[in-house]
Amino acid sequence: MAFDVFVGTFEHTLDDKGRIVLPARFRSHFADGGYLTLREGCVELRSTVEFIGMVDRMQAKVHDGEGNLRLPEALGAASQLVQPDAQGRVTLSARFQKDAALEREVVLVGAIDTIKIYAASTWREVERSNATVVAEAYRQGIGI
Repeated sequence: MAFDVFVGTFEHTLDDKGRIVLPARFRSHFADGGYLTLREGCVELRSTVEFIGMVDRMQAKVHDGEGNLRLPEALGAASQLVQPDAQGRVTLSARFQKDAALEREVVLVGAIDTIKIYAASTWREVERSNATVVAEAYRQGIGI
């Protein structure tokens, strides 16, 4: 299955209206909109194609009895359809900002199939942990 690949780390500022500017290299992937979802300590932005793929996989697991029947409801409630404006800005609702503990300074992180949006202070902690994860993957021969 082909999907968008997002890489890089970008420091941005959340404006007074809760908007962030998407990096120029990511904008074309969201011309038709995208979906925000809450995750552990961050907000994820997925392209429509990737979000629909995730929903299809989830629905199949629920249908096969491998997933909680309330999972579709939980994902739906924790997601938001967004459309970047002409300047490439996406608005994060006050709820998303609060639940992800986003501050004025945020970091957008390419996470291969998603873009993760962290408070800058949270990202610093995650980044330290990620260095260990990558080193361990190489030691186990899982590296690239």
